[in-house]
Amino acid sequence: MYKGSLKYNLDPSGKVPEEEILTVLKKAGLDEIILKKEKKEAEEESKRQKQAGELTEKQAEGDAQKEEKTETKKKEEAAESEAADNSLLNFEISDNLSSGEKALVQICRAILRKNKVVILDEATANIDIETEATIQKLINEEFKGCTMLTIAHRLQTIIKSDRVMVMSYGKVAEFDSPANLMKNPKSHFTKLIDEISAEEKDKEAAEEREEAAKADEEKSDS
Repeated sequence: MYKGSLKYNLDPSGKVPEEEILTVLKKAGLDEIILKKEKKEAEEESKRQKQAGELTEKQAEGDAQKEEKTETKKKEEAAESEAADNSLLNFEISDNLSSGEKALVQICRAILRKNKVVILDEATANIDIETEATIQKLINEEFKGCTMLTIAHRLQTIIKSDRVMVMSYGKVAEFDSPANLMKNPKSHFTKLIDEISAEEKDKEAAEEREEAAKADEEKSDS
């Protein structure tokens, strides 16, 4: 991430039209994320001003009118407003983005550069499931025609790849399509998938037991 505006982070060379940047931002859902952050910051600033007695009566009335608007109308106005678009592009990048949101910015930057070779090194590490799904969608839709080299531990990240190379102790253990690797029950790749499936089943079983225990407690209390 670069110090500066969101626009600079997405297009450091300044060669991409703003309309194209905004389109990619909206595909990634970053427009809603940033507008929510700015709204929250504005609300916090407003509260600080009120507490310090610096907010004028006119500003207070304006704030009250804004609060009366529905959330849906606010989103529609923000989407259609040129001011909102400028706000997105001029949004200052600092420590106010999560690791998942930073990953989205970096993916958008790669999309806008239109490189023919793209290397993703643990692009979905340390992010939530929802953000991972967004990144996967962007990768599948926006990098068509690119040569992609993906380094990953999460199998979901590479399951749609043309070829998968499984490394073991620094050596190539397997190299084939995911479908062919999964046909072999003894392959490293199949074993990894089986391990993940078993972990997910154990997790689901634990959640079911926890829910059953809560239900029993509620019955005994009643």
